[in-house]
Parts: sequence; C-alpha cells; structure tokens
Amino acid sequence: LDRIKRNHDLGNLIDRLPEFKENDHYGGPTILNYEIVGDINPCTLLYICNALDIKQMLGTFRPKKIVEIGGGFGGLCKTLSVLYDFEEYVLVDLPDVLALCKKYLDLFPNISKRIKYISCNDVDALSKIDNIGLCIAISSLAECDLQTQRMYSDNILMNSIFGFVLYNTVHTKSGESEFAVLYAEWKEKFHTDIEIPWGKIKYVRLKSKKIFNEGFRKHLLRDFVNMKNTVMTRSVNALKRLVRFPK
Repeated sequence: LDRIKRNHDLGNLIDRLPEFKENDHYGGPTILNYEIVGDINPCTLLYICNALDIKQMLGTFRPKKIVEIGGGFGGLCKTLSVLYDFEEYVLVDLPDVLALCKKYLDLFPNISKRIKYISCNDVDALSKIDNIGLCIAISSLAECDLQTQRMYSDNILMNSIFGFVLYNTVHTKSGESEFAVLYAEWKEKFHTDIEIPWGKIKYVRLKSKKIFNEGFRKHLLRDFVNMKNTVMTRSVNALKRLVRFPK
C-alpha cells in the first residue's frame, strides 16, 4: 500500500476498488483491514500494485495480447482485466498450475474465453506466440535455471513490445550472475529501466527500441508537417491581408 500511495494516483485505485476486490470472492482468502482500501487480501493488494506499476509503464499503450510467465492462480490476470480490455491473455506455467488458473478464471465468464493456457513444457507452442504487446514475469524467471530463463526470454520476452519483470534473486546464489546475463541481452533490444526497491528484488521495465524509435521518428515527422502547415496557413493569410482578397 505504501508503494501505491507513493507512486500512483490513488484515484485509479479507489475508482476500481470494487472490481479489484472481486479477487477475494473465492477461495476463502485471509482478509485484513488497511487504510484507504478497507478489507482486502494482501495478495490482492500486491496484484493491484503490480497492475498500477504496469499501467504507469505502458502509458497510453493498450496491449491486445498479454503473456504472463508464471500464472500463480490467475490473480494478476483478473486484476489487469479491470484496467485493460485485452483480446488474449496467455498464461504459461506447469500443467497443474494452469489447471488451478483455469478453475479460478472460469469463475469470471467476462474474461475466461479470452484466456489461453500453454504448458511450459510445450516449447514449440511457446515459440509460436506472436504479436505480444506485453510480457509479464513476476518472481518466476529466477525460479528456473539459466537455460530455461533464456528459453522464455528468447521465445516470449524478446518478441514483446513491453516487458515487466520482477526478478527475485533472494533464494538462489547464482541469481545475480544469471540476471546480469539476461539484462545484458535485454539492453540490446529494449530501452530498459531498473528499480531495486529493497534487497535483491529488481523491477525491470522494458520498451522495444525498434517500436519506440520508429514511433519517435513518426512523432517528429508529424510535428514537422504540422509546423509546415501552420507556417503555410499563416503565409497565405498574410498575403490575403496584403492584397485584400475577398473572403
């Protein structure tokens, strides 16, 4: 909650709070009372924080396809559905975990038909995921060995426009060195931003260089055309005043 209060407009939280709290309707979660938000499950509050961090990173971009590596029980997917009307949300995890995700998310018919489940063992299917607007990996990559992390990175993250990674190296001795390998590769493809809020937790935000460099060039061209049209319009108006053309 402190992170939300510090980094985000509380209006975005309060306006959608009843929808966010739908995550607490099933499974008998532990409910605690917090200032501002009232009664809520701590995990739901964490998902809200993640979702608002992602929204801040994306700005006006609205992803049509989201891929989440490590789906948990589907809570972040449900939370993001409050903020984004995505066309497809792909969950990648172990088969038993995906079964839990499906059981939970099927309770929400408004999004369940837009969710696709891919086993992490199906490398062929993972390699065929395309048109990824946003890839999410929250505390999931560091649970795998480096070879598996690079498989996810090469097949999914590197083919995304945006990436949001929470890299947790608390539980592994090789975590820091493995993260350094991945981060060096990501910097070749993405504009990167990294935040270390505490300990060995890293928030990494990625924006595709190609997409945003092209977008910047288009932005400059649009501004040039607008400026040129403005100058021409003013010149024509000045000539009209000089020669007193009839209106």
